[in-house]
Amino acid sequence: MKKQILAISVICFMLIGVCSNVTAQSDTTNYKYCEVVGTQGLFTRKVSIVIDYGEETSFWADRRLKDQSGNVIKFNSMIDVVNYMSSNGWEWDKAFPVSTNNSLVYHFYFKKK
Repeated sequence: MKKQILAISVICFMLIGVCSNVTAQSDTTNYKYCEVVGTQGLFTRKVSIVIDYGEETSFWADRRLKDQSGNVIKFNSMIDVVNYMSSNGWEWDKAFPVSTNNSLVYHFYFKKK
């Protein structure tokens, strides 16, 4: 009987110890998010991207990423895009491809503190 009481006491003590160490994670970091949509050219392996920051834009606006001269930036692959975004302070969050008309459109999500 003493062994059973001792075993129950030890188990209760362990549960109380474990439960007292459990705390909710409170991540108060505010992130900005963006969506990068990449499409591969018809006759080339290069990828052009559109970045959506959630801003209101005109339906007719060309939202492809451009350099300072106004030329559309072409990337070698979506990993090239990830490296570009990472060098500009963005963290990769998640990604998924969508198949449309026998080609893939890549959707990558990034976040930044």
